[in-house]
Amino acid sequence: MALEDLRELRGYVGRRNPVGLRALLRKMTSLLGQVAEHPDSGARLDGIESDYEYRQVVFAPYRLIYRSDGEQVIVIRIWHGRRDPRTLDVK
Repeated sequence: MALEDLRELRGYVGRRNPVGLRALLRKMTSLLGQVAEHPDSGARLDGIESDYEYRQVVFAPYRLIYRSDGEQVIVIRIWHGRRDPRTLDVK
């Protein structure tokens, strides 16, 4: 799902602001490195019924939603910040 979200983000932002897209992707890459090094650094994301603990980091106006299994970090979704996380499909 995260790859689909990324494709949509790249298409939408890239058509409107190619320079802004590059900056957004650099910021996302930096945050992914931070999360890989420190998986608990993201804020807990409550309200999702699951066996996993979900976390998020923000690169405005987007949120990178992920979980960690102790071995690796799995990016679940890349969501616009205005979307309600309670509607998050994590399957």
